[in-house]
Amino acid sequence: MHCTDASYEQVCPTGAISHQGAAVVIDQEWCVGCGYCVQACPFGVPHKDEHVGTARKCTFCIDRISNGEQPACAEACPTGAIQFGARTDLLTAAKTRVEALKADGYPNANLYGEHESGGLHILYVLTDQSLVYGLPEAPQVATSQAAFKWLGGVIAAGVIAILPFWLLFRRKSALKQSDSPE
Repeated sequence: MHCTDASYEQVCPTGAISHQGAAVVIDQEWCVGCGYCVQACPFGVPHKDEHVGTARKCTFCIDRISNGEQPACAEACPTGAIQFGARTDLLTAAKTRVEALKADGYPNANLYGEHESGGLHILYVLTDQSLVYGLPEAPQVATSQAAFKWLGGVIAAGVIAILPFWLLFRRKSALKQSDSPE
C-alpha cells in the first residue's frame, strides 16, 4: 500500500522500514524479524519470510523507479488495470473511472486509498465496498493510541508498585490495633 503514514514504519525498533519517495521499503540488512510491522499494518501487507526470518513486502520496484522505469507489475499488466504515475494524475483518472462505473450501473463504485491511512500510494477503483475486497473500511494506525497505552501502563505500574506498601502498612496498623490494650 505504501501508506503516507505507515504505522508499521513507526513501530520498527531497528529503523529498517523507511520511506524512499512514495515507496515504503524494508531494509533486509537491518530487519531483525521481530514481526512488529506484521502486527501493526492495518492491511496485513508485511509478512514474515519463514526461510530468511525477516519481514518482506512489495518494494514498489524502487530500483526500477530510481532508473526512470515503471514498476514491473505496471509494465507487465496486459489490460492496463495497473498504472503508474504521479499521484495527482492517478487520482484524477481514478475519480473519472469511478464516475464512469457509476454511470454504467455500479452504484457502489468508489476510490480506495485517497484518504485511508493518510493517503495511500496504491489506489484502487472498486465496484463495491472495500470490505468485499478484504480491505478495511477505516484502517487504524497502530500507533494512534500509543500515548494512551503508555499512560495506562504507567498507571498500572504505579498501582502495582504501591499495592505491596499499602498492604504492609495495613498489616502493620492491624497489628498495632491488636497489640494495644483496650
